[in-house]
Amino acid sequence: MINIIVFSKDRACQLDLLLSSMKKYFGEWRNQAVSVLYTHSEERFGSGYRKIFQLHPEFDYVPETDFKNDLVGIFNKASRDCTSFLVDDDMFIDYLSLDSAEFAAFRAKRRILCLSCRMSPRMDFFYMKNLPVKPPRFRRNRTWRWKGQPGDWGYPMSAGGMHIFRTEDLARPVLRGEYWNPNTFEGRALMPNPPRRPLMICFEEAKVFCAAVNKVQTVNQNRHAGSYPPEELNSIFLAGRRLSCDKHHQIRTRSPHGEVAYEWI
Repeated sequence: MINIIVFSKDRACQLDLLLSSMKKYFGEWRNQAVSVLYTHSEERFGSGYRKIFQLHPEFDYVPETDFKNDLVGIFNKASRDCTSFLVDDDMFIDYLSLDSAEFAAFRAKRRILCLSCRMSPRMDFFYMKNLPVKPPRFRRNRTWRWKGQPGDWGYPMSAGGMHIFRTEDLARPVLRGEYWNPNTFEGRALMPNPPRRPLMICFEEAKVFCAAVNKVQTVNQNRHAGSYPPEELNSIFLAGRRLSCDKHHQIRTRSPHGEVAYEWI
């Protein structure tokens, strides 16, 4: 089925939400090869990941020592025909099945570069630049020509949000690209090397959403709310509380990124 590679740093609490929502809304998750490449800047964040290992022992956890070498190792170990990426502030918000017309169309039509689980025809806002965008003109099965489209509509080579690619299409950027963290992997390896496939495809409703509530890297100045400092989330998580995925079920947003109010359980 799919190699799913998750990137995480200092956000075990949000990673717990991602993995919990995957288990709840992605019925075939057990059939996928899910690897979490993680790192932490302080011991208190390391304690959060040790709690993750106990809560979600089903997944493969790879501690980051050298980001590129670690990612190449995960990629080379992969045996699935498709590969997808998630980041720890992503979450599943609706039921996803690979027994779908969209996944079948992606697999059957080589002109489709990827199946985006984060886009839907309702998306008319580019959160990262705080700008309205016009959705593309769709073809059959909600496919569109991505090149030249504004905002997220013209951004197929994402390292988050669960764009599903053919594994063969990622060999060049993963193996030959120059990068050292998820942001440079996306910006320096994935974005400059899109396969020559002109189309993308999406579901009627988004299955994955990125909660832009904080930031743990300094490479890019990504827009975020700053509403939930990672240190605060980690402390509450270690104290025994967890983020709930129920509140975010079937939220309908205008953008694949945005600000949310978390709910604790």
